[in-house]
Amino acid sequence: FQMILEEPLWGWGIGSWNDQWRMRVPQEIAEFNMPHNDALWMAAQAGVLGGFLWMALMLSHLNGSWNIKNAWGASACAAILIAVFSSFVNNGTRDATIGLPMLWMVGVMISLARSSVEKQ
Repeated sequence: FQMILEEPLWGWGIGSWNDQWRMRVPQEIAEFNMPHNDALWMAAQAGVLGGFLWMALMLSHLNGSWNIKNAWGASACAAILIAVFSSFVNNGTRDATIGLPMLWMVGVMISLARSSVEKQ
């Protein structure tokens, strides 16, 4: 959060997290460098606007999926909200084990929800 306070408008630059982290922490933990909150991670690198844009991107299909009144629409909403929540408590948009498959599932659920409306 301190990184955001120091550079709130433009952030430290995309890819700057590792260097900024290593300068701020004790040497013992300098190699453990991934934050467990993707919104803070993005805002530290791209500024507050970058954090909001990341959030807007993550939630961009929520309204459309919510308006699809069937099980596919509900599944898409759930997948989107789970992905957003996991990004606030873990590195859900960057983790190869959990995050990337979850983003793939979000895309599949949105696609299935939209195709279910086209068939009607």
